[in-house]
Amino acid sequence: MRVSRPQLLKVPSLESISRDYFLWRKSRFLVSWERVGMSRVGGSLILDIGAGQGASSAVLAEQGARVIAGDLCADLLIRAQEFCRGAAVELVQLAAEALPFPSNMFDGVVLFDVLEHVAAPDQAVAELARVIRPGGWIFIEFTPYHSLAGHHLYDYTFLPVQFLPHRWVHRYVRWTAARRSADPTEWLRVFDGLNGLSIGDFHRMRKRLGLALLRESYFLRPPRFEISVGFLRFIPPLRELLTTSYSCLLRYGDTPRAGGGPTYSPRQSRRSTPD
Repeated sequence: MRVSRPQLLKVPSLESISRDYFLWRKSRFLVSWERVGMSRVGGSLILDIGAGQGASSAVLAEQGARVIAGDLCADLLIRAQEFCRGAAVELVQLAAEALPFPSNMFDGVVLFDVLEHVAAPDQAVAELARVIRPGGWIFIEFTPYHSLAGHHLYDYTFLPVQFLPHRWVHRYVRWTAARRSADPTEWLRVFDGLNGLSIGDFHRMRKRLGLALLRESYFLRPPRFEISVGFLRFIPPLRELLTTSYSCLLRYGDTPRAGGGPTYSPRQSRRSTPD
């Protein structure tokens, strides 16, 4: 059952989002997760990068996985600790481009609605490949930058404004927000931080890193329904414009990487499970 996305116009920051938003994120993750055929992860050790308030981590834990959930924002991890209380989720502050884990540590890695926000996506994906075990998998979902929703300003416009100069976008969004007595500062910060990643960019990146594509899905997600647009994958311009949710499952290979990376100590992290 699909849960509708809550309106966030009056939310001052991402850190203050309500439980309704958390539940919507859980629903959205589960849909993308099942589209690539994932559900049986019981007993797996999974790294969830950019976990935010812990929605995807909560789903993975409910399916029996042991989860290390990481995010760059400490305030979001505090919220995740609240929302994931009692779940087998360990919380760690980290950057996707420099993971504090040794090589070959995880059975799988999740990057849900994150890759378009990191400063160096190629470096982040290389780090994912480093920390998974031989034969491990990587699940990635992102909103392509050139799609109808690529601006991430969902509550302010349905127009593809990211093709305009940023100063014009700021003026338009602030004008729209003023009419609704809202403050768009946080959401404009998110917009300014987008790295411009396209589906084509992503596939070139994963091929350079030797990541095999196992499954993928292309979906257009308007506010009240969704439709598969996988038939457009061979028409790049339409694929980039109409795919507002791209999901895929990747595999690195069966050969272990040379040992390396920092030594990880769980004592340095937060735990959402009771002591």
